[in-house]
Amino acid sequence: MSLKNLREVKEIAAKFNIPLWIDACRFAENSYFIWKFENTGLTIDEIVREIFALADGFHISFKKDGLANIGGGLFFRD
Repeated sequence: MSLKNLREVKEIAAKFNIPLWIDACRFAENSYFIWKFENTGLTIDEIVREIFALADGFHISFKKDGLANIGGGLFFRD
C-alpha cells in the first residue's frame, strides 16, 4: 500500500464515520517499500508510526513478521 493512498482512504472513512482497520501483517516489509520507493522524507520508524496512527484498529499475525513463532493480536484504538 502507498502511504498517500492510506491517507486518502482514512480521509474518506472519516468523512463517512467508518473506522479504518488495517491488516498489519507484513507492516515492516511494507514500510520498507514505502521508504524505498516513495519520496516521503520519512524514516522507516516514522512511516510505521504514521500507518498505525491512521488506523482505528488492526489485526496482525505475529508469525508472519517474525515477532513470535505462534499467535497474533487484535488491537483497538479506544
